[in-house]
Amino acid sequence: MSIKEIWCFFLIDKKKESNIRTIAITGSTGFIGSSLIKTIRLSDKLKIIPITRIHEKGTWRFDFSNLESDSTLIYCSEESNIAKTEEEGSEGLKLSLTNLEDILSKDYKRIIYLSSGVIYLNRFKDSSFYTETSDVYRNTWYKKRRVKSEELVKNTGCGVILRLSNVYGLGNIGKNIFGDLMCQLKTKDPLEIKVRDSTPIRDYIHISDVVNVIFRIAKEDVKGTYNLSTGVGTSVLDLVYLFGEVLNRNISKVISTNKNKDNSVLVLDNKKIVNDLHWLPKINLKMGIEKILNQKEV
Repeated sequence: MSIKEIWCFFLIDKKKESNIRTIAITGSTGFIGSSLIKTIRLSDKLKIIPITRIHEKGTWRFDFSNLESDSTLIYCSEESNIAKTEEEGSEGLKLSLTNLEDILSKDYKRIIYLSSGVIYLNRFKDSSFYTETSDVYRNTWYKKRRVKSEELVKNTGCGVILRLSNVYGLGNIGKNIFGDLMCQLKTKDPLEIKVRDSTPIRDYIHISDVVNVIFRIAKEDVKGTYNLSTGVGTSVLDLVYLFGEVLNRNISKVISTNKNKDNSVLVLDNKKIVNDLHWLPKINLKMGIEKILNQKEV
């Protein structure tokens, strides 16, 4: 390739990137949304429009007053609390889908919807490693909400569905096993650690890897459905001992207080996103735990 050809390619590539000027984000104060905003502000001069909620008479709707046409929408505001979603039931489902349809009625360059790998999980099916073509299930209100929302986004013709594995990081440790283990590991050796169930295997991905991929997709011509994960499964038992290793603590015993009869395994195949985006997660689980303990995020 000649110098002239290289320069022309550079100009075309820069022009392609400059097409994305504005990113609108729902759930901008949440764990993923706030981390995403930090990453964008540190690495780019794109305009960020947080889409907030207006609460009124026991319900809510999105505030579109600052939304600009031809923006890229990143939808981060699905309820992540499974128990809360189940409690809200059909009314919560209806409200969530109504507001999603409302926001999807606007004009966007691209829509990125953050879904969940939980929709693959079925206690009656013997499977553990899921691809984007694996069956999805609607046997809970949480799963129904995600699957129906995915369908609405796909119907726009400009949507990207990201099915996330278990996202962790400093801004979310108080709501999961990571925070619980940190509290228990503050006591003296030898340690007896209590967990609900030591057998489930999950695919843990650090928040910085997640937001970096989302930001890349926002700027590139990508469509379709992707698993966003590490593709590596870790049991709760192994997670406990990994925390002990990082903290140099002597764990004598791990006790399951409410062991489930189902040996639940949920690991997402990430080959599609690795191949299409030429991407690999940068932070393994040990590194992620160290970042949490050192109070570092992205």
